[in-house]
Formats: sequence, structure tokens, C-alpha cells
Amino acid sequence: MTNRREDRNEPTGDSGSGRLHLVKGGPWAQAVAALTGDERANTDDLRWEFPDDVRDEEIVLSVVDVPGEVIIEIGVAEQAADGVDVDGWQFFADGVAVAAIEQRLGCDLPSAPVTIEDAEFARRIIEAVENEAESPTSWRGAALSADPATERCTSQVRPIPPYAEFFGCAVCERTDSELEVHRLAEQEDLEFAETDEVYVCVSCHDRLHTALPPQLAELICADRPLCPSCSMARTRLFHGGMIPGPPPPGRIATGCVIPSAADDEYECGSCGFAWSEQDWHFPYATATDQGRRLRARLADIPPHPDAEHPELWWPGRLVVGRVDAEGPPAGVEALWDGSEHAVMLGDDRRVYTVDPRTIRGLEPASLTVDPMGSPHVTSHAGDQLFPRLRDPGGEVTLCSPYLTTKIAERLADLAAESDVDWYLMTRLDPRAAAHGYLSADGLDALLDAGVAIRDCRGLHAKAYVVGEGFAMVGSANLTGTGLGWDDPADRIGYPNSELSVVVPPAEVPVVQSMLDTWWDAGAYVDADAVQVLRERAARIEPEPPEGGTGTHDVAELLRYATQPDVTLWVKAQDGSAVPESWAHLAWFSSPSATARPTIKPGDLAVIYSRQDRGCYAIVEILDGPEFNPDFVAEWEGEVGGRKWPWVYRTTPRLVPGALTLVPPSSLGLTNQALQGFATKLSGEAFESAARALARP
Repeated sequence: MTNRREDRNEPTGDSGSGRLHLVKGGPWAQAVAALTGDERANTDDLRWEFPDDVRDEEIVLSVVDVPGEVIIEIGVAEQAADGVDVDGWQFFADGVAVAAIEQRLGCDLPSAPVTIEDAEFARRIIEAVENEAESPTSWRGAALSADPATERCTSQVRPIPPYAEFFGCAVCERTDSELEVHRLAEQEDLEFAETDEVYVCVSCHDRLHTALPPQLAELICADRPLCPSCSMARTRLFHGGMIPGPPPPGRIATGCVIPSAADDEYECGSCGFAWSEQDWHFPYATATDQGRRLRARLADIPPHPDAEHPELWWPGRLVVGRVDAEGPPAGVEALWDGSEHAVMLGDDRRVYTVDPRTIRGLEPASLTVDPMGSPHVTSHAGDQLFPRLRDPGGEVTLCSPYLTTKIAERLADLAAESDVDWYLMTRLDPRAAAHGYLSADGLDALLDAGVAIRDCRGLHAKAYVVGEGFAMVGSANLTGTGLGWDDPADRIGYPNSELSVVVPPAEVPVVQSMLDTWWDAGAYVDADAVQVLRERAARIEPEPPEGGTGTHDVAELLRYATQPDVTLWVKAQDGSAVPESWAHLAWFSSPSATARPTIKPGDLAVIYSRQDRGCYAIVEILDGPEFNPDFVAEWEGEVGGRKWPWVYRTTPRLVPGALTLVPPSSLGLTNQALQGFATKLSGEAFESAARALARP
């Protein structure tokens, strides 16, 4: 929720009066940045204008000039100590053009800020906004925007040069779609592209002409790392090899030279900083490097709730700056003497918490020297892990969301005979327990053996540390199928294809440090907590019969998707991507609105993780929407029950056994476009998602 308050007297009157308020905000780019939580933008000039006498629970539409008037949010008014606030329940990432609303209504809307007193007219406006958001009026033909580039784009008829066909769409890089010319108007786009026109596919061209048009650089760089120096999302990618013409925007040609692992991979289009994401060939820093510019990875600790845009604080993000010499009382030397966190003053003037074990110089070492050792990749994690557990030589830390009874009993036997401390991090998910992925009996066995257990909400990682010299990370849970032991007595689904990496010894402390941070944030688990897990799992419907992980017959799925009464959606979720949570009967909920949500039984939804920034499952809507805030509150708390009361139940249609992330850019979308509850997908975008998820 974004505060937009003004000093006013306490309003009077009943709530839920049927009135509608149009609130005006500007400048528009600052308003959008505020509503999306992106505080990298300067919002000092942002102002919101409210009409008089705004009452609690009345509907508010937020309008900005861009340059035509555009609606960017619908919400509910709330009173605060310093004025009026808006609890937004739906953000329109592409904007809703006021001109399109007027076209649907057949009349003009009054200019914001204004209050619509006529309840019936207010209802018609809300209905028109929702319909326009679902099926936007096309910019082609009758333009709804004052953007002069619209006419120039539609009037451009010229041959597409060979190099454009070679590279494909400048945004999504598809080479199997027809290309069109798009003329750039924004100064920042002109500087980033270094040209005034680009070649894009029809779908991306439509994205560039939405009511609230994104910047070209924003679309191209959506899935690239932020600049480590200035933190801007204007990352250019170096492109090697001989190419048949100038590279598209966002790429830099490097000729026929094949780069080494330590060569630069990216260059910032804002500040010009060039860097490689590979850490192995950059030497570790020492305390004597005080004052030098260094590179480091952000520590894996939860950001402050009021922090800036989460991309800035993503664990493991590369940042460049100087280590703070005014840190702990022992001085900077302590940073290389066992401290869990170090403070880095970034080039972008932000203060970052980094892992001291990742602090390195900016210049790569000789490629003939590998101080890290070599990692070992295995598809049978159990064969690597269990021999070391028999004689660990130091404390054992196990991190796995799933755990079967048979594996837990083997671990309990080893722990009971061991003279070192054992720790287990898992996720007490009742759905996983109900469907056999997490064994309550196994947890009891481990507790009886003296293993300390923590419940880490949102846990998805699978990582194991034994003593000080062994660590393994990958996709393998503590199950027979996960560890590579295909024992029918321990199988909880289809045989899994897993990969795990035994990390080099020098990186073992890094893995341990990350797990220690998650452990500290977890909740203590005892026998009572396990019993509560059993009781909650018993109330969940049983898993469907064989095949419940969904069909992987893409042809069948795509035939179903083309039926005229099936609507295709991409459903955004908070938290990390957990395919197993959708591989059985599941549910999601939608926010409260002036009318019932429009998703219906039989529709298909592609599940998108905001945290991992990728689509990873496809489900079919079984029933709903059912107004059931009490059910949601049982899982998400009372606040969640009030805000997300409409429940949909789902069944899997395509859920890969191993996590596969499909970036939104390959579907013609951006991360910003997926800030809302759900977004309609075209048939072409849905097919791209299905084929990518089904790819072996």
C-alpha cells in the first residue's frame, strides 16, 4: 500500500455510500514508481490531489497524465492521522486510458480530482475500467493517446533489414514473428538505443503503445542484472562473434573474440560500468584492501519492510563499493575474522550488508590459477551425502522443504550415534504433509534423535553442510526420489531428475553462513508443532490419483486452451516458486472488488513467482470464485482473509518435476505488468509458456 495523504479535517458520513472519487497524481512516472515500490526514482515532486469529503471504504480511481489521462490503480479510501490514504487492491501496469473509458461510456468523464455522486454512474465507470483492463482498446487505427509516435509507427512501411531478421525482435528476441518499426520518443530510450527506431514483433510493439507505455530499456533489461555500481536497470549485454549488421539495442558487438570466463559480460547503459557476474577468477580481498573499490555479494538477510524496490536488496546481487572502516569496535580487521556480515558503502551511495566471504577485488586473477577448486556435479545426491554423515567431523546442517519417513529414519539413526550437533531446516507446509511430501512421523523421529529443527517459512532451497569441508546444493530434497534412490517404498511421485553440486571447499563457509541466517529467522519446532502440522494436514483434501502432477501432453493442453469458452491467464504470486505446491489439488485467492472476479471454472492459469521472476506451472480452475475469507484467514491471517476473500480451487495441467522458470519477457510481459492479481494471456503467449515448461 502506498501512502498518498493530505492534511484534512476528519471526514464525516457513512462508508460504502456508492460514491466514486477520481484522484489525480503527478508527475506520472513518479506516481507509478511510488505505487510499484520502486524508490530508485526521485519522488520529491510527487503530489496527489483529492476531492473534498472522501469517506472510509469509498472507491478511489488514481489518474495520471501520460500525456493523456490514464487510470493506474483502483482502491479503497482509508482515514489516517495525517489525512486520506488509499488501500490499493488492483494496479494497472499497462494503464487504462480515460479516453477509452469515455468511448465505452459514450460520454466524457469529469476531470480529476472530482467526486462522482451518482452511484449508478459510478458503477458503470468501474465496470468500464475493469472491462478495458481485461480487453484494452487497440492503439492501431483510432489512437487513444496523444503520443505523436503512434501515427509514425502505423504509417511506416519499409523492408526489414537482414540484420534485424537475424537478431529477431529487439525486445523478446523471437525470430519467428513478423517485425514492425517502432519510433522512439523518450530521451532515455534514444540514448540507450543509440538510434531513433527499432524493429520489434507485433506483440512487443503493442506493449510499447499501451496507455502507460514502458520504456524500451525497461523491457529489454527486465531479466538482466542491475548495474553493480549505479543500481540502474540499463544493462547492455556483450555479444561475441561475427554478426550481419549492427546489434539491436541493449547489445554490444565484440567481434569474433571468444571471451574468457573473467571477461566483461555486461555494461551499464547509464554509468558505463562493465563487469562479469563470474566470481571465481576474482581474488579474495583482505583487511589491507581497506579504502579500495571492491565487489561483493549481498548477504542473505531479510530487508527492512520499508526498504526500496526489492531488486536492489536481492540476496546474492553483485554490488561495488568500499568496505566501511567505521564498522564494529574491533575495526575492519573483524570483517575477515569470523563476522557474519560486513557493511559496504556502494558506488550508488547506498549502504549494503554483504557477506565478508564474498568480498573480492575488481581485477581478475590469472586464469591459470584456480584458488577455488573444482565443483563436482552429481545426479545421485544421496551417494555423496550419506557417506559423509556417517563420520561428519563437525556439525551437520540439513536444509530441505520435503522429507519422507524412510529417509528421516535413516538420518535419525545416524544422528543418534553422532557426537556432533545436527540441525534441520524445513517448511511445515500442511499441504505437503497431506500429500506425503513431508513426513510428520519422520520429524518426530528426528526430534527423538536430538536433531534441532526450525520451520523456515518460504524455504525452497535444498542444501547440506557436513563439518567444515563439505557442502552440496541443488534440487534434491530429503526423499528417495530426490536423492537419486529410486526405491518404490519411498517414492512420493514420479521418479525425479535432480542435479546437485558439491561446492569447492573454499565456498563451504559461504553456504553455511547463508543457512545460519535462515536458521536464525526460523521458528522453533517441537513435538507440539509437529502435532499441529498433522491436524492441519488432516483437513486437506486427498491428492488426486495417479497423474495428479498434470499432463505433459502439450498438444492436448493446447487443444483445450483454444476452446472458445476457455480464458488464459497468468496468475502472479508472492514468494518463491514451489512446483510441488501446484502438483495436486490446490487453491489461490483474489482480492475484494465491487463485483465478483472474472476468472471462471475451466480457465487455465500460468503461475508466476514474483520472487523468482519466472512462470513455472500451469493449472486449471476447478471451481469458484467462492467468497470464503475464513478459509483464507486460516492460512494467511485475518488481514489476508479480508483482502483476498475469493477462493479458486485448481488442478494441475502442466507441472514439471524439476523447477523450470520461464521469464515474462518470453511471453511479451514485464515484471511490472505482473504486479496485479492476474493478467490475461494471448494464445501465442500461453503456447510459448506451455512448450517451455514441457521442454525436457
